[in-house]
Amino acid sequence: MPSHHSPSLPEAGSTYNIVHKDTGRIVTVKSGRVFLAVPDTMYGGVQWGCDKSETGWFGFCDVKSGNFLGYGEDYKLVAEAENMGRRESFVLRPRRSGGFTLCVLENQKMGAIRVKGQDDVVAGWEFYKVLG
Repeated sequence: MPSHHSPSLPEAGSTYNIVHKDTGRIVTVKSGRVFLAVPDTMYGGVQWGCDKSETGWFGFCDVKSGNFLGYGEDYKLVAEAENMGRRESFVLRPRRSGGFTLCVLENQKMGAIRVKGQDDVVAGWEFYKVLG
């Protein structure tokens, strides 16, 4: 990520690059499919507008497609919804090692977003505000 700014807690109305803390890859979407891209080889949507509901849930909308980041089976990320609904609403929990865990409510339980191929480890995320 650019060295001229540090990760921060997202604020509604601002735009961010969302970075997987362990790999440095950026959350990217193309045709509703979310994946982690190496910063120098990015294509698709990489900028996410931050929204916050009246009840305090965070939402992230892909600036390019207008679809909200959400989750599907096994808490894997998708970007298919045009509105911020239950599956597109997140709580951000700070991590001791820095960054945040993206948490969601499913079946009356809080679950954490995971990354495929990471031995089902709860993922840490950093939010870099897009300047300008």
